[in-house]
Amino acid sequence: MREARRGDRRREEAELERLAANARACAAPGTRLVGAKEITSLEPDVKGIAALFCPDTGIVDPVELTRSLLADAEDRGAMLVTRAEVTAIGRERKDYRLQTSREEIRAAAVVNAAGLRSDEVAAMAGVRKYRIHPWRGITSGSSRRPSTGI
Repeated sequence: MREARRGDRRREEAELERLAANARACAAPGTRLVGAKEITSLEPDVKGIAALFCPDTGIVDPVELTRSLLADAEDRGAMLVTRAEVTAIGRERKDYRLQTSREEIRAAAVVNAAGLRSDEVAAMAGVRKYRIHPWRGITSGSSRRPSTGI
């Protein structure tokens, strides 16, 4: 294990202070700096000299969260259909009738997850208020002027 040099430690503590100030500015409830003893008390397997404790926040694995939500939905009768282009949507009484490239599906409710084509799928169901304008690249902005130094 590498021993942190004094300069590294000061920079890391300054960064932790900056993160704590940002959390306070964002009104993140209960967020506070903790020292080594409290780190060990909260998480016995974690060793450190300082940390930012955020009791009301967490890190989520988006893939596992999605799988869990799908399992819950399927337990309640939902069905996930992938790799099937929707070619037509109709209504029959209270149900939707979807014609896809794989099969016809009847459902009481439909979640449109067609990505860049979701506006086209919505239009098939009679919802024409959305229009997606796909575009390549990255859009960003900044209130700071770029540095001219190298």
